[in-house]
Amino acid sequence: MHWAVLDLTKSVPTETAWGEGQLAGYAAILNTVPARLSTEIGHLLIHPAFQRTHVTTNTIGLLLHWCFDTLRMRRVQWFANAQNERSIRVAKRMGFAFEGILRWHRTLPQHKEDIGVRVERGGKLEPPGRHSALLAIGWDQWENGLSAQVQKEMDRRG
Repeated sequence: MHWAVLDLTKSVPTETAWGEGQLAGYAAILNTVPARLSTEIGHLLIHPAFQRTHVTTNTIGLLLHWCFDTLRMRRVQWFANAQNERSIRVAKRMGFAFEGILRWHRTLPQHKEDIGVRVERGGKLEPPGRHSALLAIGWDQWENGLSAQVQKEMDRRG
C-alpha cells in the first residue's frame, strides 16, 4: 500500500495544492505477510524541503500506530541501504532496533551504481548490488512503552 504524505501545516492556496496540505513525499507498507503478522515500512521518500521537520517523524509514527494498533502486527521492519546513515538514524530514533546487515540483499539498476557495491565476476562487471541494514520493532516493545515514546516524539515535533 502506498500513501501520499501531506504536510497539513502548510496549506498552499494555488493549483499546486494537493488535498488540504502540501505534498511532502510518499510512504508505503510492503512485504506484508498476514500469516506471520509482519510487515515493512518502505519506499519512504520525503522531499528535501520537508526533511528534518515534523513530516518524517509523523509519517513513521502514524504508520507504526496503524501497523501495531489497528492491524495488530507482531513485527514491523525497516530495510535501508547499509550506506544510508540518515535512514538508519531515523529508524533508530523511532525505536527500530538494528538486527544486522544482509549482504548482497538487492541488485540495483545500473544508474544506481553510486549507492551500490560493484563487483567483477569472471572478468565481467556485475550490476551494482546493495547491502541492507535490517531494523525492526516487535509488538512486545511497542506495548511495553515504545508506543508512548513514539507518540511523545510525534507530539514534540508536531
